[in-house]
Amino acid sequence: DLEVYYFHNTIYDRVYVDERRSKSITIEKLLSHNKDYRVFFIGDSAMAPYELSRYSMESIKSIVDKFKKSVWLNPEPLKYWPYTYTIQVMKELVPMFPLTPAGIERAVQTMNKKGSAG
Repeated sequence: DLEVYYFHNTIYDRVYVDERRSKSITIEKLLSHNKDYRVFFIGDSAMAPYELSRYSMESIKSIVDKFKKSVWLNPEPLKYWPYTYTIQVMKELVPMFPLTPAGIERAVQTMNKKGSAG
């Protein structure tokens, strides 16, 4: 069972069911899914710092709290991560791995460990 949702930079009160981001579902509806779902956030998480509002961080945290096996796959080269403030903040909310074959493997291994992804 694979479900794909879209967002731009961060998540506020909804995610989108189409890549054009014209149809959406609320975070509440997303959180009604089975807690055993695995969640892969995919994106560079490089955004304007104002987008990391308390509201957006609470939305992401609610997803990670519900779906304990959550990771963030970041396509930005690892060497640039320390220089991007928003990546540093997101890494604290969601375990982050490079979007590379090795990074994906580590992310899945982390998810498959007994307990939570952290």
